Amino acid sequence: MDWSAVVLLLLLPSPCASDDRLVPGKPLSPGATIVSDGGSFALGFFSPANSTPAKLYLGIWYNDIPQLTVVWVANRETPAINTPLLL
Repeated sequence: MDWSAVVLLLLLPSPCASDDRLVPGKPLSPGATIVSDGGSFALGFFSPANSTPAKLYLGIWYNDIPQLTVVWVANRETPAINTPLLL
């Protein structure tokens, strides 16, 4: 038996691993979300219905219901401003 192949397979990430973690080198940008393991919650940037699209909030909301229901907001008092990047 080739033990190096077994060790290599154990060290590789699982192909069905969930994408529910922030990791260095993979930024969370507007429009992207991280969904919890069970699928109940999502973390990401959002703009409330009574706000301008340029104001972004980082929050956690229920992912499995159709209406946006936020349960936690990181920057409630000072929203991030989404401006186009000019090169």
